[in-house]
Amino acid sequence: MKLDRVGSYRVVRELGRGAFGAVFLATKDGLAREVALKVLLPGADETTRARFKLEAKIASQLEHPNVVRCSDVGRDSERGLLYLALDFVEGGSLKDRLKLAGALPPADAAGVLADVCAGLHYAHQRGVLHRDLKPDNVLLNIGGEASVTDFGLARDLASGRLTGEGVVVGTPNYFPPEILDGGDASPRSDIYGIGCLLYECLTAKRAFPGTDFYLVTSAIRANQFIPLRTAAPKTPTALAAICRRALALDPAARFEDAEELGQALRVFSRTPSVERAVSGRQDGVATWQLGVLFVGLFLLASALTATIMIALEPAPAPAVATASPTRSRSAPLPSPSPTALPETPFDLEDASEEALGQLGKSGNTAAAAILARRAIGRWDHDRARLWIPLAGSEHSLLTARAKQADLDERDAIRGPRLLLRQLQPREALTQLQLLLERHPRGPKLRTQEAKALLWLGRSRAAISALDKGATGPQAMEIRGVANENLQAGLEDTSARATLHSAWDCYRGGGWTWDKSRRTIRARGVGLGPFGLCGLLDRASERQEGAFKSSVEVRLERDQPGKYGGLLLLKDAGTGLLVYLYYAPESIPPEYAERVAKFPPGEVTMLRVAYLYREEWQPFAEDQAFAHNPTGWHSLEVSYEGSQIQVTVDGVKGEPIQLHGLASGRAGVLKWYDHTLEFRNFKTGP
Repeated sequence: MKLDRVGSYRVVRELGRGAFGAVFLATKDGLAREVALKVLLPGADETTRARFKLEAKIASQLEHPNVVRCSDVGRDSERGLLYLALDFVEGGSLKDRLKLAGALPPADAAGVLADVCAGLHYAHQRGVLHRDLKPDNVLLNIGGEASVTDFGLARDLASGRLTGEGVVVGTPNYFPPEILDGGDASPRSDIYGIGCLLYECLTAKRAFPGTDFYLVTSAIRANQFIPLRTAAPKTPTALAAICRRALALDPAARFEDAEELGQALRVFSRTPSVERAVSGRQDGVATWQLGVLFVGLFLLASALTATIMIALEPAPAPAVATASPTRSRSAPLPSPSPTALPETPFDLEDASEEALGQLGKSGNTAAAAILARRAIGRWDHDRARLWIPLAGSEHSLLTARAKQADLDERDAIRGPRLLLRQLQPREALTQLQLLLERHPRGPKLRTQEAKALLWLGRSRAAISALDKGATGPQAMEIRGVANENLQAGLEDTSARATLHSAWDCYRGGGWTWDKSRRTIRARGVGLGPFGLCGLLDRASERQEGAFKSSVEVRLERDQPGKYGGLLLLKDAGTGLLVYLYYAPESIPPEYAERVAKFPPGEVTMLRVAYLYREEWQPFAEDQAFAHNPTGWHSLEVSYEGSQIQVTVDGVKGEPIQLHGLASGRAGVLKWYDHTLEFRNFKTGP
């Protein structure tokens, strides 16, 4: 719908549009002042109309320099359109600023969000919660001052709720964890939103990025985000602490109110900054030019002063020969030896690790302190522990820094570990490699990198990652599995790389696509119980409700002990395994009754196993089926509610209760160090 007029307003141009509303730059008849005219378009449902009316009511009652003012509310009689007129803020949104110029300097970020806090505190005092804080809803004028806008999802505590119980509203990446868990919004929920904004201002990235609702909200619930000083190392420690407190999982651990948070931020906003004009527009050029003029005058005065001081300095006395070993000022300096070690603190900062090591071992505490600081920055904890005791007066400070670095690394691996649990090894590897660019010797980072590489079937690369600093029992386990796969001749191949574009590995092994036979060939072992490894379909991220999975798996009679079948995983440690194997020749007593109706040695067994938090749970008894002499067996699992139905070679087995596992990602699995082939895998409703 194209609009030229709305009520008494003439539309100049469209500023933005959503599903049920649009915002126009407009002018009111008889007035030259421009406004942002927000219009509710036809087709909006009753809830949307009620929210629009509530926004109009709230916005018209709020009068504060840091809240976008609403000057008019009305209804277009000709078209029946509801509208509200807001002050037009010329500088654009915080989202535009971050997209245009990247992260803000710390002082600017603190200043912008201190303004936001002032506006929100005013709203909170009047019983209004915003509930949808994000960069789109913070506007910046040409002077860099911020105002909060878009109270479309706001809640007036005195008017009750429009949202149903258990329903969350807003943008998932900024949801407070208490709202996800069914709690009520409070002023501290908005403080959490300010914490998300502060993180994004300082890094130009969301604290909880992504578009998958399940993954994003899982990260929020677990408080899994890259530490601020890892993502933006130049952030002052105290400002990072403010952000961390605002993002606390427990609302009670956050700031008391927006005013307290704003006061903490104002301390940083007073720090001088060349980039204080955050709008990025030309209007700030005059201020910038004045600053350059001031700096130029200062440098000129410094140069003149230095010239005068040199002219007034008395001439040095002539050199006098003496028996003292001290070198005279006029004597020529000796040429440095190739093995000469630096002697001054300035030289030490630029010295090589080898040179500093020689000095540190000979008792130079300054060299030892520099080596310790470098190791701490790389998260090379073992090397830091070696040099800290030799650092003299800096010992206590460096010890505290080392402890903080260890905590920072523990925080940093939470995100990649969560991605691995969510069966996304490639995404985890990408995040780890970004962290390792800054901290290349982090042992926990290297261990997780090796784990992700092993999951992707890249055993040689996993060992290389372990060699760069990984330590501990898990690193030893990963190394053992990787060596076992290399001894079996598993190498990365283009066929496997192509396969991985459509599938995700689970715990490793070697998976290749045999184009001529149109089969997936599985070899090697994976990480974890019994060398279990699987392959998950990427085309269908999650299955739920009523659906089926099916595959054909080849078992060879002359090679007993092979296990292969279907996999349904909720996460890396919880899932359902449905697989086939041949009955052993010596039948255990518990199998005797089940296989008695089949000829000896001609039995295919079905097992359903339940993995919960990486622990095997008692589940269904094994079922027996007649052997298929071709070696290829068809396996189909139908999921419906809390029950599954398994079909082997066209014969249905007994229904099995699921005990609550009704959704996940589907794929195929194998156990132990055996080779299996799969074909015709399908999953869907």
